[in-house]
Amino acid sequence: MDDLVYRYTLPTPVGDLHLEADDQHITRLTWGLRPAPTEAPTPAHVQQAVEELTAYFEGAEDGFTPELYAQPGTEFQQAVWEAVTAIPYGQTLSYGTIGHQVGRPKAAQAIGQCVGANRLPIVVPCHRVVGADGSLTGFAYGLTIKRFLLDLEQSKRYGKQGSLF
Repeated sequence: MDDLVYRYTLPTPVGDLHLEADDQHITRLTWGLRPAPTEAPTPAHVQQAVEELTAYFEGAEDGFTPELYAQPGTEFQQAVWEAVTAIPYGQTLSYGTIGHQVGRPKAAQAIGQCVGANRLPIVVPCHRVVGADGSLTGFAYGLTIKRFLLDLEQSKRYGKQGSLF
């Protein structure tokens, strides 16, 4: 990421979420070890993303400003990410269903690769993509975090108490 200028770390119930941004967009969200946050004042677009992500962890069902986030990708990746972004809060779809939506019904493995290449988890809610039988499948940050995100959405959607596991 050559144009990276800003880094910000947001504490979440499942560990620190690291935001990386250029001068206009949030370009990556990751859990795990990352470089220290930028010492400069937090720019407005980073602060807005922090507010949107904080609201998500507090149970907001919607509220990401698409223009605030950007990730490069092929036409196919962009189509998959758009389909994933359209999965409603608290719901899941299979890789196969996403394949049908993007006109590639037999491309579940390629869909999985696109989902795995997503640099904006939560905003492009790849945690909502599951196996054909509804089972939890790969998530770049582990199935514990994927389960937490799905449980968070289910608890807010249906008024249930969520859990970490």
